[in-house]
Amino acid sequence: MKMIKINGTELDMEELRSRQELMAYFNENGPTHSALMDFCEEYREKYGNELCWSYPISDGKHLGTFLVLVKEGILSLPYDDADKVGYELFCVDDAVMFGDYADMDIFIDDWNLFHTDLLQAMEAMRDYLYNEEVPGHGKN
Repeated sequence: MKMIKINGTELDMEELRSRQELMAYFNENGPTHSALMDFCEEYREKYGNELCWSYPISDGKHLGTFLVLVKEGILSLPYDDADKVGYELFCVDDAVMFGDYADMDIFIDDWNLFHTDLLQAMEAMRDYLYNEEVPGHGKN
C-alpha cells in the first residue's frame, strides 16, 4: 500500500483514480477547473476533501498549477487561462508527475517566499492605513 496522510486522514493512493482516468475525463468534459471538481466529487464525499489544491504561483511558463492526488502519485496540472464558466483552463499536455520529494521542496520554498513577501506587504499596507486613520500616530 502507498499511504499518504492529508489533514489527519490516511489515504491509500491505490484507491484513487488514475492520471489516465483524469485525462480521459478532461477529453470528454473539457480540461477545466469545473470538470476537475466534478471528477473529484467522490473524494469530497468519501474524504471530505477534493484531494486537489490550487497553487497560484507561476513557474515562469504557466500562471499556476493544481496539485492533484492520483493513483500514481502527485500530478502538477498547470493552467494559463481562465473563464467565467469553467474557471481555470488546464494545459493537459504540460501536466507532469512529481518525481521525488526534491520537486515538492521547490514548490514549498517558492510558496514560503510568496507567502512571506505578500504577508510583509499587507502588514505594511495595514500599518499605512492605520497611520492614515489615526492622525499623529507614528508621525514625528
